Amino acid sequence: MDGDGFWELIERSRQETSDPHARLAWLQRQLAQQPTAEIVDFQVWLDRVRRRADTWNMWGAAYLICDSLCSGDGFWYFQVWLIGLGRDAFERAVTSRPVPSRGRPEQPRGELAQGLGIVLVGLC
Repeated sequence: MDGDGFWELIERSRQETSDPHARLAWLQRQLAQQPTAEIVDFQVWLDRVRRRADTWNMWGAAYLICDSLCSGDGFWYFQVWLIGLGRDAFERAVTSRPVPSRGRPEQPRGELAQGLGIVLVGLC
């Protein structure tokens, strides 16, 4: 799996359903049909992409979006939630300069953020 394949799965999961539990189940079903190497690659890409959002600017955004309740674990979930928004939203977020807030974006939904981070657990 390459980066495009990773993002395709993320995008397709968004198109399938907005329910976090159903989305995670869909991702698990899709990955379960793949060879082991593809499953491992998905996790490698998830980690690689998540690290791009591991910046002080992103921590500041998470702090604001999560009402100042952003622990270390909370920031990790925020990064994965951001990935779950899709490639375009993720790229805009990690490449944009910080700007003053003009309204509050949708808050991260914990089920998806936590679940996407451990989507492979059920496959191992």
